[in-house]
Amino acid sequence: MKESLKITGASILAAILYGIAQDMVTVRVSLEYFTAGHPNVFNTANPTVLALGWGVIASWWAGLILGLCLSVAAQYGPRVRLRLVDIAAPACMLIVIVGTCTAVAGELAFRYLGSCVRSPLFLSADEAFAWSDNQCARFAAAACAHTVTYLTACVGGLVLCVRTWRIRPAKISRSEKQDNIMSKEIP
Repeated sequence: MKESLKITGASILAAILYGIAQDMVTVRVSLEYFTAGHPNVFNTANPTVLALGWGVIASWWAGLILGLCLSVAAQYGPRVRLRLVDIAAPACMLIVIVGTCTAVAGELAFRYLGSCVRSPLFLSADEAFAWSDNQCARFAAAACAHTVTYLTACVGGLVLCVRTWRIRPAKISRSEKQDNIMSKEIP
């Protein structure tokens, strides 16, 4: 139980730290993504405050879900239990993969989807015509980056959980342990 809490807690913390780091970048790419594209929860246009606030709000729950699933995959059932230290490296690799996919998606959206932001799906008519092409491209980059983050984290988290379950060895019975010990003693 203690190790499950460690795994879940570490997942929440990692998700929050990643969320804040990503938002620190994307809020500077498009402040409008956080002011026009999100509810006015913080009543500020300060980029750092928005990045900190939305970094926590938008990611803690994803870390909780991943942490619970990962702790089940690592700790429960008839197999040998894995600890946080056993799954830390693959979890860090997931963060690197998510970050890479996010950066690529943001760059591609900036280059190719900027004009799509003028659609009423994203902005009101007043906003769409008041923004420059560059603002629209930056908004598209931030929106696409965040969408890809959720998608790759979800798929990658599922893969990480399945991998964690699959690498857990089956428990060895007491008689099998005894046989292994005896076979090592006999030359």
